[in-house]
Amino acid sequence: MSSESQNSYGGEDRSRLVVRLPSAVVDDFVLKIDSLATKIESKDISMTDVTEDFIDVESSLVTKKKLEARYQEILKQAKTVTEIMEIEVRIGTVHAEIESLEGRLNYLTNQTSFGTLTLVFHEPATSTPVALGHELVAAFRNGWSGTLQFLVLLATIWPVLIVAGITTFLYFRFTRVKVSN
Repeated sequence: MSSESQNSYGGEDRSRLVVRLPSAVVDDFVLKIDSLATKIESKDISMTDVTEDFIDVESSLVTKKKLEARYQEILKQAKTVTEIMEIEVRIGTVHAEIESLEGRLNYLTNQTSFGTLTLVFHEPATSTPVALGHELVAAFRNGWSGTLQFLVLLATIWPVLIVAGITTFLYFRFTRVKVSN
C-alpha cells in the first residue's frame, strides 16, 4: 500500500487507497476488485509507455561511462598537478551525471515492474427519517442565523448606505424632474 485516506461527509464513508503491485498481477487484481464491487460508478485504466525514456537514459548512461573511462585514461597520462585537478573535476562531473542517470534508470525499471492502482470506494449514506419537529427547529435556527448575518452585513456597510442615501436625496432635491401629462 502506497497511501490510504478515509473521510466521512454527509453520512457517507469514503476511502481512497493507492497500491503498487507487480505488473504480472495487476490484471488479476483488477478482475478480483470488479467481482467484489457491489456497483462500479466509474473506472479509468491508463498506461504510460516509458520505453523511449528508458532507451534514451540507457544510451546516455553508456556514453557517460565511456567518457568517464576515457578521462581515467587521460588522468594516467597527466603530468602536472593542474592537469590532474582539471581531469579530476571533469571525472567528478561525469560521475555525478552517471549516478543521476542510474537513479533515473532504476526509477523507470520500477515503473515497468510495478503498476499503481488508485481505488476509491464508499458506502452510501444511510437515510433515516427525521422528525418534523427537528426539521422545524433546524429551519428556525437557520432563519435566525441568516437574520444575524444580514444585520452584521448592514453594520459593516452602514457608511456606504449613508453616502448613497445622501447622494440620492441631493440628486432628487436639486434636479427638477418634470413629469408631463
